[in-house]
Amino acid sequence: MNQTDKNQQEIPSYLNDEPPEESHSVNPGWSAMARSWLTATSASWVQAVLLPQPPK
Repeated sequence: MNQTDKNQQEIPSYLNDEPPEESHSVNPGWSAMARSWLTATSASWVQAVLLPQPPK
């Protein structure tokens, strides 16, 4: 498995799906913007969840 395959597996499949053609006519940049926001939000959430907790 190469690095590209590994990266593709880490992205939820619904982020790889193209929206219906109708949405492109409304706002062509929305899909890219939403995907970028979702990716950044997911990365931040994962980072926050995986941060090590200080010993008590």
